[in-house]
Amino acid sequence: MIKLAVIEDNDVWKYIIQDRIEKKGNFKIVANCTLGEDFFLRFQNTDELDLVILDLDLPAENGFEIADQLKNKFPCLPFVVFTSYSKHSVQAAYYSLGAKAVISKSLINNLESEVMNALGRGTEDAYDYKQLNRDELKLLLYICEGKTNKEIADLLFKEEATIEYRCRMLAIKLKIKNRKNNFVAFAIKYGFWYPGMQIN
Repeated sequence: MIKLAVIEDNDVWKYIIQDRIEKKGNFKIVANCTLGEDFFLRFQNTDELDLVILDLDLPAENGFEIADQLKNKFPCLPFVVFTSYSKHSVQAAYYSLGAKAVISKSLINNLESEVMNALGRGTEDAYDYKQLNRDELKLLLYICEGKTNKEIADLLFKEEATIEYRCRMLAIKLKIKNRKNNFVAFAIKYGFWYPGMQIN
């Protein structure tokens, strides 16, 4: 049984999270906190916790500040961010603070599996990053920069159809769906790319 705390101010979302996360019996929510302050008053240590689910937009508090406090006070306690904000810069900031995952609220129906994967207990195989060769890495970075397949083809002196094929093969290799946002989320999470990064 994985014990977790939720920091979320919206009562409806608290109910939805609890309903989804406890449905299959792998998780038990031991605390539902409205604010980060409530959480830190409730827990002086993390002996009874395995994970924290943190909302970004909280009244009178900033999710980044709470994430920073979690990192400093309980560095061994994993946390995931559950948010409606999907900007890559927001995701990158949370990963830099130690978040195990940044999960969109649009994935609520898959919340349990997303959290299990974040904890390394899911069905996803571990990525072997050394499998990425130079061409695949360059392709990944160009995708993250927002370049179209035609633009990438011109840069790499390839046919556009070749780039489309290579994107499909790269998605399979990374075990993600062949969508731009998935490539970007992967690259940010595992440190291959960050917003504003320049490709040499």
